[in-house]
This record gives sequence, structure tokens and C-alpha cells, in this order.
Amino acid sequence: MNERVNLLRAGFTGKEIEALYVLLNRFEIVGVNWDEPADAKTD
Repeated sequence: MNERVNLLRAGFTGKEIEALYVLLNRFEIVGVNWDEPADAKTD
């Protein structure tokens, strides 16, 4: 949390901080289709 405050004070935006967090922690972003019908088969 302190790092976030320091980055905000240094001029980073919230989106930039989130992008850095994702990249530096090697998270993998996956797509989700929220419009898929609830009764769809999952084989």
C-alpha cells in the first residue's frame, strides 16, 4: 500500500500502477465471455 501511495505521489496513474503490478507479478490475463448462456455444456 505504501508503494502505491509513493507511485501516486510520483505522478503515476492508478491504471499505470495496476499494469505494473500485473506485469511485475507475472499475472496472466484471460478473457471471459460473460454473455455465454448459463445452460451451455462444458465438456
